[in-house]
Amino acid sequence: MPRRLLVLGLLGIALAALVGFLLGDGKTRGEPVGVERERPEVATPVLTGRALVEDVVPAPPVEGGEGTASPSDAEGTEPKEPDASAILARYAGWVRGNAIEGVVLRGLEPIGEGTAYLFRAQSEGGTGPWDAVGSAQASALISRAGTFRFEGLEAGTYYVGVQVPGVSMRVVGQRIREDRPERPRLILLLGTGGIHGRVFDEEGRLAVGVPVRVGSTAGLGSGVARVLTDGEGRYRVGDLPGSGYWVQVHLAGDAGDAKDTRQRQVVLGAGQELRVDFGTEAGDPLFSGTVRTAWGAPIRGPAQLVLARDWVEECAVIPYDEEGRFAQRVPAGSYTVVVWFRGLDPLRTTALSEGVTIRDAILRRDLVVPGTRVYGEVRGGPPPDLQISWEAQGAGAHTRHATRVLPDRTWLIDGIAPGIYVVRGFPNDLVGADGAPVEFEVREGDSEIRVDLEVRAPKRR
Repeated sequence: MPRRLLVLGLLGIALAALVGFLLGDGKTRGEPVGVERERPEVATPVLTGRALVEDVVPAPPVEGGEGTASPSDAEGTEPKEPDASAILARYAGWVRGNAIEGVVLRGLEPIGEGTAYLFRAQSEGGTGPWDAVGSAQASALISRAGTFRFEGLEAGTYYVGVQVPGVSMRVVGQRIREDRPERPRLILLLGTGGIHGRVFDEEGRLAVGVPVRVGSTAGLGSGVARVLTDGEGRYRVGDLPGSGYWVQVHLAGDAGDAKDTRQRQVVLGAGQELRVDFGTEAGDPLFSGTVRTAWGAPIRGPAQLVLARDWVEECAVIPYDEEGRFAQRVPAGSYTVVVWFRGLDPLRTTALSEGVTIRDAILRRDLVVPGTRVYGEVRGGPPPDLQISWEAQGAGAHTRHATRVLPDRTWLIDGIAPGIYVVRGFPNDLVGADGAPVEFEVREGDSEIRVDLEVRAPKRR
């Protein structure tokens, strides 16, 4: 399996595990409005209404774990579900202006009941909108045509929670950008399948009252559903269309960090009931150690490790601290390891060439990250929000990363591959001791490089 594909797959899994979907912050401009329409008797499920006709541009034509995953328990002929091209051809569109619009479907038929709730995404995370209907910024009834709409929104990232009678809330995210006046209409698809299972914690005890989230890995969204395990550690998410899904368990609860997060990828057939268990009564072995550079220095956190097996079908997220230390119980098995680095860029990772095999015993092992440590001091009194970004130069190079200056005015980057890099500052410029822009080269075999910087105030226009 090519390492690039592995890293891309793990990034998708880990991002879902850490944030579920996009987070943002900010304030709304005025009050967002949920547009409530009458529910006309519509024989054919088409989008109607003056606002919809004026504000929607038609889309272009579409070309044509550990744990147990058991087969469907359903009997009889497997239900047929429409393919993505049929749904997109009928319902896809582009929404103009500062608005979010969507349609709720079961197959090709609209679901003409329920309520949509609007939430502004917050950078500090939390439980999300599943348990916060009372704090929604706006709500809108879902029309007989299955549509909902919110208007008067400021640029930013939003959640839309859709509550249909008898169905656990589905949450989708959408971002409004000032530089992009159009965005796709949300299509929320429900089905007839379900995912259920039982959850044990690291010690082998029943995990009671812990959140389980299920989200689609495919193009058309069924949203993200969240349920809590019952007194027997059981959970079930129903009304799912056939698709690929990630199933995620937060043993530490919604407010917990990356520790104790378990995630698995599965494929659900149309109308299928799929069992996905997490953990066993025997508990999990302890895996501990320190993340280090090739020359022995600890990698400074806080950040995370992602352990994955069977490519990306199952993974565990393990945090490491400011001294690079980690300790967490993980299901026995052989894993690929990806190290996430501390910094502003959440996509900066390194896949280790050597994996880890955890057996039914305690494993103490340090993890060695290849690459060079680049560090230095920033002089001139940088403000607290000063950021440093660096990017590779040369043919085909387009990688850019970012980090913050620490309170002691030092900066540090670990795991830098050989290449030529240029350093940039934000919001102030950064230069070398001679006042020239800073460029440095990392060569194969370099253990560390020191690059000191000076702050230069931005030029006035």
